[in-house]
Amino acid sequence: MIAKRLLGIALAALAMFIWGFVYWAGIGSKLRPYKTLPTETESAVVAELKTGAIETNVYAIPGMPESGATKEANDAWTERSKEGPLVNITYVKEGKDPMAPSMMIKGFLHMLVTASALTVLLIVASDRLPSYGKRVLYVGFIGLIAGFWVDVGQIVWMYNPLNNALFHFGYSFSGILIGGLVLAAFVKKPTSGP
Repeated sequence: MIAKRLLGIALAALAMFIWGFVYWAGIGSKLRPYKTLPTETESAVVAELKTGAIETNVYAIPGMPESGATKEANDAWTERSKEGPLVNITYVKEGKDPMAPSMMIKGFLHMLVTASALTVLLIVASDRLPSYGKRVLYVGFIGLIAGFWVDVGQIVWMYNPLNNALFHFGYSFSGILIGGLVLAAFVKKPTSGP
């Protein structure tokens, strides 16, 4: 039974990994949830970032006051936020190859851990999920909750545009659902033995 579940986890992770390519290269290239700055603007922003002593990290503009800041500092931040613009930047100073083998390995491991966690949840609920369809529905609902919490929450807390958040939500939900389509065949309701 353990070997069968481990096979299910590996196949689910592989299905999720392949789906990632389909979603991002196929659907993503059509929907374009990320906008491109005009070349001159991008060049100016990149040149400015390179000249500063900025380390790889995530930055927000306007920058939030430090913990314990004065009321005046917090009020000034609130005013700058109201004036805009609001910017969130994931800054990687040294650059990266987006298709590097190490990136693909990390991505597969991410999906392997996700498939493992979904398997644990299926095992815990297996007494109440007697059919394949109910197991798929269960995992799909987990994907719905995860995508809603993380991706749709970005609209509220990070001011992400609706189209961007929904694109990410679609990926989160569908990726977990695809993992569930595979796992539901491997994690079944235990049969009562003699």
